[in-house]
Amino acid sequence: MPDTETTATIIVKPKTPEGWMMVTPRLHSKIYFHGRQRALHFARAYANLHRPVKICVLNDRGEVEAEEIFAELFHDSGEATPRAEIAEE
Repeated sequence: MPDTETTATIIVKPKTPEGWMMVTPRLHSKIYFHGRQRALHFARAYANLHRPVKICVLNDRGEVEAEEIFAELFHDSGEATPRAEIAEE
């Protein structure tokens, strides 16, 4: 498992009054979505390309609802193998 203190964190959270947003430190910007699933789908695709990274999904109270960790790609006999861990609270 990667060191979570040095891993970048992508935050997916509700946007008031409606919709969802993804915030990433690497882009220094916010991306807005109409639905939660679209935001999560995009965040997972982005995370898969920018490993190591952690996705934190926040609820409307700002509490962590779920986390996904996308670890570095490890090389096993010449092939890259993704190893992602999913932790839900």
